[in-house]
Parts: sequence; structure tokens; C-alpha cells
Amino acid sequence: MFNSRCYISPSLEEKLGNVFYRVKNDINGNPRYVTHFHAFLNDNEFGTGSYELAKKRANSLGFRVYRGKDFGGGFVCQSYDLDNHVERMLELRGFEIDLVC
Repeated sequence: MFNSRCYISPSLEEKLGNVFYRVKNDINGNPRYVTHFHAFLNDNEFGTGSYELAKKRANSLGFRVYRGKDFGGGFVCQSYDLDNHVERMLELRGFEIDLVC
């Protein structure tokens, strides 16, 4: 892993409560980002079965299980617009997103 924390707009990062890290590009050269499964859960959803709930949510947004040995319990996505992925994650968790145009 490149161990480089990715920039997410501060308001979204505060709501998310987790960070994304940049990992190696996929075989087609698309950028990929990984985050911990906790990013897909609300505070009251931790406990037995929480990973499976997070996996179900992650898969519905196009994330896949990250199988690299350098980051356990993570989900990975390819994205050119990481803020959009974070907004969709927050909407899935029940947050209302204020879009500024």
C-alpha cells in the first residue's frame, strides 16, 4: 500500500468518521482506494454480524473485499471521484447530504 491518506472534503470526512487510503492501480490503470469496514456502519450497528452488514452495503455501492495483506478488514473501490463515493456511503447509512452547487 502507498500509505497515503486520500483527501476527502472535511465535512464529508467528519461525517464518515473514517479515512481512505490510496492503493495500487488496477490492471487497467484506474485509481483504487481502500477504507475499513467500519466506514459502512453507524455507531449502533457494531457487534455480531457487523462485518456482513458492512459487506452487503459495500457491495451494493460497487466496493469489493480488499485482499491485500497490508490492510485487514477493508473494502476497495476504483474511483475518479472519491467524494461521490463517500456521499453515497453516507446516504446509505442514513445521513442527509447538503449538496453545494
